[in-house]
Amino acid sequence: YRVTAHLSNAKVYQQSRQWELMEAELRKAIALKPDSEEAWQFLAWNYCYNRSEEFERVEDKYATIRRGIEIAIEAAATNPRSAQLHWAVGWAFFHRIGKAPETDQFRRLFAADGPFHESLREHVDIDAALGPDGEPDSFLVAKLWFAKASSVADRFGLNEEWMRSTAFHSYPAHSQINFALAIE
Repeated sequence: YRVTAHLSNAKVYQQSRQWELMEAELRKAIALKPDSEEAWQFLAWNYCYNRSEEFERVEDKYATIRRGIEIAIEAAATNPRSAQLHWAVGWAFFHRIGKAPETDQFRRLFAADGPFHESLREHVDIDAALGPDGEPDSFLVAKLWFAKASSVADRFGLNEEWMRSTAFHSYPAHSQINFALAIE
Protein backbone atom coordinates (compact mmCIF):
# COMPACT_ATOMS: atom_id res chain seq x y z
CA TYR A 1 0.00 0.00 0.00
CA ARG A 2 2.75 2.47 0.89
CA VAL A 3 4.49 1.97 -2.46
CA THR A 4 1.21 2.67 -4.26
CA ALA A 5 0.71 5.83 -2.17
CA HIS A 6 4.21 7.08 -3.05
CA LEU A 7 3.58 6.39 -6.74
CA SER A 8 0.28 8.22 -6.56
CA ASN A 9 1.89 11.20 -4.83
CA ALA A 10 4.66 11.24 -7.44
CA LYS A 11 2.07 11.49 -10.23
CA VAL A 12 0.48 14.49 -8.51
CA TYR A 13 3.86 16.19 -8.18
CA GLN A 14 4.65 15.37 -11.79
CA GLN A 15 1.50 17.11 -12.99
CA SER A 16 2.47 20.26 -11.11
CA ARG A 17 6.10 19.99 -12.28
CA GLN A 18 7.42 19.70 -8.73
CA TRP A 19 10.31 17.51 -9.82
CA GLU A 20 12.19 17.28 -6.53
CA LEU A 21 9.07 16.25 -4.60
CA MET A 22 8.17 13.77 -7.34
CA GLU A 23 11.65 12.25 -7.18
CA ALA A 24 11.52 12.06 -3.38
CA GLU A 25 8.27 10.08 -3.56
CA LEU A 26 9.68 7.73 -6.19
CA ARG A 27 12.86 7.20 -4.18
CA LYS A 28 10.70 6.29 -1.16
CA ALA A 29 8.79 3.77 -3.31
CA ILE A 30 12.06 2.31 -4.58
CA ALA A 31 13.48 2.09 -1.07
CA LEU A 32 10.42 0.09 0.01
CA LYS A 33 10.35 -2.08 -3.12
CA PRO A 34 13.63 -2.01 -5.08
CA ASP A 35 12.16 -4.31 -7.73
CA SER A 36 9.37 -1.86 -8.58
CA GLU A 37 9.79 -1.54 -12.35
CA GLU A 38 7.06 1.09 -12.38
CA ALA A 39 8.83 3.40 -9.90
CA TRP A 40 12.22 3.06 -11.59
CA GLN A 41 10.80 3.66 -15.06
CA PHE A 42 8.73 6.59 -13.88
CA LEU A 43 11.83 8.24 -12.40
CA ALA A 44 14.12 7.63 -15.38
CA TRP A 45 11.42 8.59 -17.90
CA ASN A 46 10.76 11.88 -16.18
CA TYR A 47 14.40 12.90 -16.40
CA CYS A 48 14.68 11.82 -20.04
CA TYR A 49 11.40 13.21 -21.32
CA ASN A 50 9.93 15.78 -18.92
CA ARG A 51 12.66 17.41 -16.87
CA SER A 52 14.98 17.68 -19.86
CA GLU A 53 12.39 19.79 -21.67
CA GLU A 54 12.61 22.43 -18.94
CA PHE A 55 15.91 23.59 -20.45
CA GLU A 56 16.58 25.64 -23.57
CA ARG A 57 20.28 24.83 -23.98
CA VAL A 58 20.91 21.51 -25.71
CA GLU A 59 23.83 20.80 -23.34
CA ASP A 60 21.52 21.13 -20.31
CA LYS A 61 18.89 18.90 -21.94
CA TYR A 62 21.55 16.30 -22.70
CA ALA A 63 22.87 16.38 -19.13
CA THR A 64 19.35 15.77 -17.80
CA ILE A 65 18.73 12.96 -20.30
CA ARG A 66 22.06 11.43 -19.28
CA ARG A 67 20.90 11.54 -15.64
CA GLY A 68 17.72 9.72 -16.65
CA ILE A 69 19.74 7.06 -18.46
CA GLU A 70 22.00 6.68 -15.41
CA ILE A 71 18.89 6.08 -13.30
CA ALA A 72 17.65 3.51 -15.83
CA ILE A 73 21.03 1.77 -15.67
CA GLU A 74 20.89 1.79 -11.85
CA ALA A 75 17.43 0.23 -12.11
CA ALA A 76 18.66 -2.53 -14.42
CA ALA A 77 21.70 -3.19 -12.21
CA THR A 78 19.48 -3.38 -9.12
CA ASN A 79 17.10 -5.74 -10.95
CA PRO A 80 19.30 -7.96 -13.14
CA ARG A 81 16.37 -10.29 -13.92
CA SER A 82 14.18 -7.50 -15.32
CA ALA A 83 14.22 -7.58 -19.11
CA GLN A 84 11.90 -4.57 -19.07
CA LEU A 85 14.37 -2.37 -17.18
CA HIS A 86 17.25 -3.39 -19.45
CA TRP A 87 15.10 -2.67 -22.49
CA ALA A 88 14.25 0.78 -21.06
CA VAL A 89 17.96 1.68 -21.04
CA GLY A 90 18.20 0.72 -24.71
CA TRP A 91 15.08 2.73 -25.49
CA ALA A 92 16.52 5.86 -23.87
CA PHE A 93 19.65 5.65 -26.02
CA PHE A 94 17.66 4.71 -29.14
CA HIS A 95 14.75 7.11 -28.87
CA ARG A 96 15.69 9.97 -26.57
CA ILE A 97 19.19 10.52 -27.92
CA GLY A 98 18.78 9.03 -31.39
CA LYS A 99 15.32 10.22 -32.43
CA ALA A 100 14.84 13.57 -30.67
CA PRO A 101 14.45 16.84 -32.57
CA GLU A 102 17.95 17.67 -31.26
CA THR A 103 19.32 14.27 -32.26
CA ASP A 104 22.35 15.59 -34.15
CA GLN A 105 23.48 17.60 -31.12
CA PHE A 106 22.63 14.84 -28.63
CA ARG A 107 24.51 12.23 -30.66
CA ARG A 108 27.57 14.50 -30.85
CA LEU A 109 27.43 15.23 -27.12
CA PHE A 110 27.13 11.52 -26.35
CA ALA A 111 30.02 10.62 -28.67
CA ALA A 112 32.23 13.12 -26.81
CA ASP A 113 31.10 12.10 -23.30
CA GLY A 114 34.15 10.09 -22.17
CA PRO A 115 33.16 9.88 -18.48
CA PHE A 116 29.75 8.45 -19.46
CA HIS A 117 31.42 5.92 -21.76
CA GLU A 118 33.68 4.80 -18.92
CA SER A 119 30.71 4.30 -16.58
CA LEU A 120 28.95 2.25 -19.27
CA ARG A 121 31.91 -0.18 -19.39
CA GLU A 122 30.66 -1.71 -16.15
CA HIS A 123 27.49 -2.83 -17.92
CA VAL A 124 28.15 -3.34 -21.65
CA ASP A 125 31.11 -3.81 -24.00
CA ILE A 126 31.34 -0.16 -25.02
CA ASP A 127 34.11 -0.99 -27.49
CA ALA A 128 31.55 -3.01 -29.48
CA ALA A 129 29.58 0.21 -29.98
CA LEU A 130 32.23 2.32 -31.72
CA GLY A 131 31.17 4.27 -34.77
CA PRO A 132 33.34 5.24 -37.73
CA ASP A 133 34.79 8.14 -35.73
CA GLY A 134 36.10 5.70 -33.11
CA GLU A 135 33.68 6.98 -30.46
CA PRO A 136 30.69 5.13 -29.00
CA ASP A 137 27.50 5.65 -30.96
CA SER A 138 24.15 5.97 -29.19
CA PHE A 139 22.37 3.60 -31.60
CA LEU A 140 25.05 0.95 -31.15
CA VAL A 141 24.92 1.35 -27.37
CA ALA A 142 21.13 0.97 -27.62
CA LYS A 143 21.70 -2.21 -29.61
CA LEU A 144 23.86 -3.62 -26.79
CA TRP A 145 21.20 -2.86 -24.18
CA PHE A 146 18.38 -4.28 -26.32
CA ALA A 147 20.43 -7.45 -26.87
CA LYS A 148 21.08 -7.63 -23.12
CA ALA A 149 17.33 -7.28 -22.50
CA SER A 150 16.63 -10.12 -24.95
CA SER A 151 19.20 -12.28 -23.18
CA VAL A 152 17.65 -11.52 -19.79
CA ALA A 153 14.21 -12.34 -21.22
CA ASP A 154 15.45 -15.63 -22.65
CA ARG A 155 16.98 -16.56 -19.32
CA PHE A 156 14.37 -15.33 -16.84
CA GLY A 157 11.22 -14.76 -18.88
CA LEU A 158 9.09 -11.73 -19.47
CA ASN A 159 6.39 -10.29 -17.29
CA GLU A 160 4.53 -8.04 -19.72
CA GLU A 161 2.53 -9.09 -22.77
CA TRP A 162 4.11 -6.52 -25.09
CA MET A 163 7.53 -7.85 -24.19
CA ARG A 164 6.61 -11.31 -25.46
CA SER A 165 6.17 -9.92 -28.95
CA THR A 166 8.54 -10.07 -31.86
CA ALA A 167 8.92 -6.30 -31.63
CA PHE A 168 10.66 -6.59 -28.25
CA HIS A 169 13.34 -8.87 -29.69
CA SER A 170 13.68 -6.88 -32.94
CA TYR A 171 15.15 -3.73 -31.42
CA PRO A 172 18.82 -4.75 -31.75
CA ALA A 173 18.19 -4.88 -35.51
CA HIS A 174 16.29 -1.57 -35.44
CA SER A 175 19.26 0.00 -33.70
CA GLN A 176 21.70 -1.31 -36.30
CA ILE A 177 19.50 0.00 -39.12
CA ASN A 178 19.18 3.43 -37.50
CA PHE A 179 22.95 3.56 -36.97
CA ALA A 180 23.50 2.83 -40.68
CA LEU A 181 21.00 5.54 -41.67
CA ALA A 182 22.60 8.05 -39.29
CA ILE A 183 26.09 7.63 -40.71
CA GLU A 184 25.23 7.61 -44.42
